[in-house]
Amino acid sequence: MPEKISIVNTVTFAASASGYLSVYRPTAGRKAVVKKFKACFPPGSENYLHVAIYHGIRQAIPRSGAISGDGVCIEVEAEEEYLSEEEVKLWYNNTDTVNSRTVTYILEIELTK
Repeated sequence: MPEKISIVNTVTFAASASGYLSVYRPTAGRKAVVKKFKACFPPGSENYLHVAIYHGIRQAIPRSGAISGDGVCIEVEAEEEYLSEEEVKLWYNNTDTVNSRTVTYILEIELTK
């Protein structure tokens, strides 16, 4: 029976920052299946911050485009499998050149052997 875990984190990205943030890596001998990704943007975010989940160099969630918002939570169902030691990465791009921007993300993951 798979073990279910949730990863919840709030991160703030500096003005004009973009890159990748490691958010999870299954331990040796385990597989992780990302079942859901939820991104919550506080009021006043003005759609400046864009996020997505990557699997290696491939965008996984959403399959194309990015998630952004202002005072909303956006949830995407998924079935993205990561093998042992593969890294789940959050891609981010803050298009605001003056202000830092914040997102709270939740990953729901099933772990198997």
